[in-house]
Amino acid sequence: MKKYFIIPLAALLLAACEKEKEAPALTLEPASLEFTAEGGTQTITVKSNRDWTLTTDGSDWYTVSPKEGSGDGEVTVTLGRYTDAAARSAQLTFEADGLVKTAAILQNRPATPADPTELSFNLRALAQDVTVPAPQGFTYKTSLEGEGVTIVSSDEEKIVLHFEANTTADYREATLTVTTTDDIKLEKAVLARVGATSSRASSSSTRSSSPASPSRSPTVPTLPTVTSTSNSQTPLTRPSTLTGL
Repeated sequence: MKKYFIIPLAALLLAACEKEKEAPALTLEPASLEFTAEGGTQTITVKSNRDWTLTTDGSDWYTVSPKEGSGDGEVTVTLGRYTDAAARSAQLTFEADGLVKTAAILQNRPATPADPTELSFNLRALAQDVTVPAPQGFTYKTSLEGEGVTIVSSDEEKIVLHFEANTTADYREATLTVTTTDDIKLEKAVLARVGATSSRASSSSTRSSSPASPSRSPTVPTLPTVTSTSNSQTPLTRPSTLTGL
């Protein structure tokens, strides 16, 4: 009976010895991953004849799973959307029985438009807030030129401007320019305002052309209109308040 146990045991010992003689191996495919600004998911194939571990560089803008394995396996790398003006990179380190391999991660900046968006607003002379749509997918900064106007707030969706009442008879124009943080133009909005005299004349004309009626609701001021215009790039003559996300 004893020899029946001795033979399998000897085979196991021989296999263990053979494995010890086999040199450790570790390869990664691919050794680098490139992502667009939209992010997404890609995988790295790990090939090894040993147990292996993965260590990140501590960046929090990507996730990896799993971080350890035995033999061949796959590691999934996931990134979210990116809005900054410069590309970002990170490094993953794999180790197996003294062997060390690294894999690079690169996420590109958002692609800027060939032609910046151009908007125009026609406003009355009264005090008011105006909402301008923000360029999507970018960390941006703004420059504002014009009298009696300030930026109230800005976020990923919109930029809110406040206009003081134009008490003069003069036509006024304000220009909002939106760029990436490295000064590539994304959007330009021109906001035109009539003078107080023109606004009063317009209101008087509206009242005189309509018959009086006690039950008629007061005339509602026309909302600012937004229209796309031809693309052009007019440099600013002086900078104003800067804001960003």
